[in-house]
Amino acid sequence: FPSHDTGGFYSDAFDSKGAYTYAQSGAQGFSLEDAYTTSSLRWWGSMNGFNDQGLSNIDCFQIIVWDSDFETQVTNQKIDISEIVVTATGDTNFFGQPVHEFYVPISFQIASGNYFMNIGSQLNDAAGDQFVWSQGQDVANFWFTDVNGQYKWGDWRPLPTFIGNTAGGAFVLTAPTPGAIALLGLAGLTSRRRIS
Repeated sequence: FPSHDTGGFYSDAFDSKGAYTYAQSGAQGFSLEDAYTTSSLRWWGSMNGFNDQGLSNIDCFQIIVWDSDFETQVTNQKIDISEIVVTATGDTNFFGQPVHEFYVPISFQIASGNYFMNIGSQLNDAAGDQFVWSQGQDVANFWFTDVNGQYKWGDWRPLPTFIGNTAGGAFVLTAPTPGAIALLGLAGLTSRRRIS
């Protein structure tokens, strides 16, 4: 299920409020049939590499799970890059930069229902290399917000399909067994090439 030949979506930490160069944050829709206490989160992404900073420009990732109306946050956690296991996948993105898998233990309770996973990076240099969230399989349920006024996000809305916009959203959220879950509407790797 990896996705190829796409750049994915620039996704900033929601708390950045549009202060970075591309000023946008992304959220992938998902559904749960049962309630869970989560145990870990994996997601895939890369950097644009324009300033040769790579992952060194990421201070932390902000992980938010929103309800279906983007009114309530189920969880909002900032996780320092040093606390995340980062593994190169061997793939590269549209910019020729390496795609990575990010893994972190994460615990929160979540009921059955519809939600949005919002993963974005907090940067050390606002004008430096930015995080590109790899495309998942469910490209029809990817939403974004961009800046609307100085340091103020606009409303969340579905990502338009016109040229230049490519969905992100590659993630897998799990819960301890029994009752393990894998939210696969999601998981995909953005790359130009894949090494077998």
